[in-house]
Amino acid sequence: MATPTEHVVVGIDIGETYTGVAIFPTDLDKPLSGKIEPRVIQIWPRIEGKPGQTIVNKVPTRITYMASSLRPHFWGFECPKREDLEWGMKEQSLFKFLLDKENLDTLNRAKIEQGAPATQQQKMEDVHMWYTHFLSNLYGHIVQHLTHPPTLNPPPWNVVLGTTTIEYIFSLPTSWENKTDLIADFEAIIKNAGFGDTLNSSAKVGLTEGIASAVYTVRNVNHEFKTGEIFLLCDAGGRTSDICSLRVSEIDRTTVGLETVLESISIFGGSVEIDEGFELLFQKGLEDLQKEKPELFENYIVSEYVAHDVAQGDFQNLKTTWEDTETNVLRFVALTIPGRFKNLVGDGRRRYVRIPRSDINELFDRQVKKITSELDERLSCLYNIYPSLKISGLILTGGLGSSKYLQSRIATHFKPHEIKILIDARKDEPPVSVCKGLVYDRVQRILHGTSVLRLCQARASYGLLYNGVYNKTIHKERKPITDQADGRKYMPNQIDWFLKKGQKIEEDSLITRDRSRRSIIENPDPTWTDQIVTSNYASNCLPTYLGQGDCRVVGTVVSNANPNTLLTRRTRPLGRKFLQGDYKIKIYFEDHALRVETEGADGIAGRLQVPDVRWEFKKETLAPVE
Repeated sequence: MATPTEHVVVGIDIGETYTGVAIFPTDLDKPLSGKIEPRVIQIWPRIEGKPGQTIVNKVPTRITYMASSLRPHFWGFECPKREDLEWGMKEQSLFKFLLDKENLDTLNRAKIEQGAPATQQQKMEDVHMWYTHFLSNLYGHIVQHLTHPPTLNPPPWNVVLGTTTIEYIFSLPTSWENKTDLIADFEAIIKNAGFGDTLNSSAKVGLTEGIASAVYTVRNVNHEFKTGEIFLLCDAGGRTSDICSLRVSEIDRTTVGLETVLESISIFGGSVEIDEGFELLFQKGLEDLQKEKPELFENYIVSEYVAHDVAQGDFQNLKTTWEDTETNVLRFVALTIPGRFKNLVGDGRRRYVRIPRSDINELFDRQVKKITSELDERLSCLYNIYPSLKISGLILTGGLGSSKYLQSRIATHFKPHEIKILIDARKDEPPVSVCKGLVYDRVQRILHGTSVLRLCQARASYGLLYNGVYNKTIHKERKPITDQADGRKYMPNQIDWFLKKGQKIEEDSLITRDRSRRSIIENPDPTWTDQIVTSNYASNCLPTYLGQGDCRVVGTVVSNANPNTLLTRRTRPLGRKFLQGDYKIKIYFEDHALRVETEGADGIAGRLQVPDVRWEFKKETLAPVE
C-alpha cells in the first residue's frame, strides 16, 4: 500500500451558478519541484439511471427536493431539467447571496410587488437548509474523490482520513468582507455540512473571491509582472463582478507577494443576468412563432419551462463562444425548440426560435457597461492618488470574464488609456481561478513560509483580561476583589486590547505585553491563567471589561513555572510580604490564528492557539509612483 499523503489543501469556491474545487498535496519531506498547480475536481455524479459521469471543471450549485421531504433528492448535475421534474419535485438554485439578509429582504419585497402570495416568501432558515444540504453532498463527493480518486489520470495523492492532514478553505464573497455576523453564519454552515469533522481536518474561510482569483492568475497571464507594478483585476462571475486594485510587492521563481492598493468592491452584474435576459428573448420568440405558425405546434408539445431549459442548456454553449463579430453576415441565431410529438411520429420539420444577434449583444453590453463604469471609477481613484501611474494591465477572470465578447468590448473601452487586457490563455482556467488561488496562497505559505498577501487587518478586536488597581472614582458602580497575596483591591476582568479591529498587521509579526503575578508566601502557586477575549465593536467604542457589550472569551492560556522564580515584595515599607513574578505574554499573528505564549524567568510557561482569527487583506500605504 502506498504511503499516505501527509497534507492536502482543498480550495472551494461556492458560486451563484457553479461551484469549483481545487486540490493540492503538500509533501513537506520533499522539496517543491515545479510551480504550484492545483488540480480541480472534474468528475461529478450524474442523474440516477443514466450511465457514466459528467466530466467538467465545476458542478452546478443546485439541489432538488421531493414533495414533503426535508432531504435533497438530487444535487449538482443530478438535478433534472425543469421540464423533466416529476410531480412534487422542486429545484433550488441561485441561493448563494440570499444568506445576506439584505438580499433576502430585497427578493421578498420584489415578490410582494409582483403580487406573489405570502407562502412564496423565502425564509432565512430555508436558505441555511439549502446551503447545508448542498455543501453536505459536496463534502461527501470531495471525500470520495480524495480517498478513492479516479483511475483515469489518477491524481498524485493517497489520502487516508484521520491520518492525512486535510485543510478545507472556502472563498469569501467580496461583498461579505465586513459583515462579521454573516461570515460567522457561513462558517457555521460549513461545519454543519461536515467539513473539518474528521481527525486532522479543518475548515475555514479564506481570501475574498477577487483576491483569490488574482493570487492564482498573476502568474498565468500574458504578462511577466515585476516588483512594484500595479494592476487591476475583474473577476466577472455568475451574479457579481469583483474589482481589485493590486500591487506586486515581491515576485520570484517560487513566491508571489501582493498588496491591495484600493479596497476591493463587488457589483451585482454577471452571467446570470445574461441568462435571464436570454430566457425572456427565447420565450417571446416562441410565443411569436406559435402565433405566426400555429400548425407547427398542433402535433408538437412544448414544456412551459422550455425557455428556461434552453437558457440553461444550449445557450450556455453559445454564450461561452459568443464573440464581438460586427461583420458576421448571419444577423440571426436559430435555436431548436425542444419538445415531443403527440403521436410519437415526427413530421420532418425543424422548429426553432430566431433571435437577432444584436439582441444577444445587448445582453452582454448591459453587463459590460456596469463593469466598465466601476473600472473607470477605480482608475480615477488611482490616478488621483498617483497622477503619473501607469497601470500594467487589467486581468479578466471568472466565467463571464472568459467570454471573448466581454474581453473584446473591454479592450476597446480601455484602448485610449493604453491599458492591456490580460487573460489566462487556457480557456478552462479563468472560471476556476478562485478555488485554485485559495490553494496557491495556502500552499505557498506551507512550502515557503509566506502568504501571497502579507499585510492584513483584523476583522475583530482581541484583548487580554487583567485585574486593574481599584479606583473608587472610576469603578464606583462595580465591586472590587481583594487580592489574597498583597491585600490590595483590584477590579477584575479589565481588558487590554492588543489588536483593534481594522489595525494593520504584518504576517508573522509579534506583540508583547509585560505582566506580573502575585502569590502568598506560605503556599506559592506554580500555575496561573491569562484569558484572550474578542469583540466585533468598532475600535473607538470597545468594551472596557468582560460582560460589557459583545465581549467574549475565546481562549485561556494555562501557565506553569517554578515558584522559586518568584521574588519577595512588600506592599509598602514594613507592610505585608508577598511573592511576585514578572513574565511576558507574546502574541504571534499567524495564518487564521493567534499563537500566544507566556515566558517567565525559566523560559516558556504556557502556550495557546486561538483558531478562526479572521483577517482582511486591505489597502497598503504606498510610496508615490514615479
